[in-house]
Amino acid sequence: MSEVIQLSPLYRVVPSEEHQYTGIVQLLLHFQWNWVSIVAANDDKGERFEQTLAHMFSQNAICIAFVQRIPTYRNTLELYGMLDRFQNMTVLLTQTSVNVCIVSADSESMNALQLALNMFDPNSMTTIRKVWVLTAHFDFSSQIFHRDLGPQVFEGALSFAVHFTHVQGFQTFLESLNPQSEEDGFIRTFWQQAFDCVFPDIDADAEPVNSCTGEEKLESLPGPFFEMSMTGQSYSIYNAVYAVAHALHAMYSSRTKYGITGDGGTLKLPTPQAFQLHHLLRMRSFNNSAGEKVCFDENGEVLGSFDMINWVTFPNKSFLRVKIGRMDPQALPGRQLTMNDSVITWHRRFHQVTPLAQCNDNCHPGYSRKKKEGNPFCCYDCVRCPEGKISNQKGGGMKRCTS
Repeated sequence: MSEVIQLSPLYRVVPSEEHQYTGIVQLLLHFQWNWVSIVAANDDKGERFEQTLAHMFSQNAICIAFVQRIPTYRNTLELYGMLDRFQNMTVLLTQTSVNVCIVSADSESMNALQLALNMFDPNSMTTIRKVWVLTAHFDFSSQIFHRDLGPQVFEGALSFAVHFTHVQGFQTFLESLNPQSEEDGFIRTFWQQAFDCVFPDIDADAEPVNSCTGEEKLESLPGPFFEMSMTGQSYSIYNAVYAVAHALHAMYSSRTKYGITGDGGTLKLPTPQAFQLHHLLRMRSFNNSAGEKVCFDENGEVLGSFDMINWVTFPNKSFLRVKIGRMDPQALPGRQLTMNDSVITWHRRFHQVTPLAQCNDNCHPGYSRKKKEGNPFCCYDCVRCPEGKISNQKGGGMKRCTS
């Protein structure tokens, strides 16, 4: 993306994905998890995700137990032709003893993963004991095509989310939306999807099974389908609009200031062009109505951060989004990630004990680690120290015994 930015007037209102890679590594180190799996789409994007993490993991003594690629499909017909592949993927994910799965959680991959985990035995799927670590692309409330699939399969998941602050008046704005408005063509389409109804004037010849009245209440929709509060995605769009507005204001203010003639008249200046906004956008810094500072760096990337979210799910398909920490790329190295472990709700089968993610149990005092041939360096045997030598180090055991 940075290479593209150098060649075109592209501005990114979400923090760089590179910061998420750093955040994932710091999250794993925070919990001392060094035996994890990676789940990503079976395409170039998934390949890049895997390779980037593999390189960073090797530098931080973290091992990849396995990589699972999610089959990509273009339509429902293709999906049904891949049922065997989805079943094999589901069996691997549900039966493996690897507790932590890192997911490249773009919407297509998460749609497919959620569908697969619910597809074969929905009752047993809700008891999958995993810690899902999801990237910031994902949000349960954006999954409109799988509204009948509950989020329980991701119980206790941890995810990155674009940092946002609640904007005063946003809920009031949502409550005022009118699906009959001709100024907003999107809201009618959304309204019909959301309330599973059809406006009578859509097809005058057909009698709709469920007619929209326009009096339906958005606040009555379930959380997994529509939320009344602002999300990270909508907050980014909000900031993007205001960034352009501030740049336009600066441009017109400058033109007005210097467009006055000596006799008090005004010069007729040419209509401003889009390219004239670029240097103003790159230089622009402003406080939005939520009181947060918004600015771009020299690459056109917003200087932002990620929130760490814990997803608490319920049998009625509702959920809570609990903020448990923050990933701030502008903080000092080693201090970018801050966590409040005490508020995390783990999958119920972990009994509120922080899950372990290691290839094997730690060696007890009096034993040292011995590498397992043909296995990653995170996997080892524990062998008793020779007579006259000891080991008493905790946290995995010593690599060798000492006199």
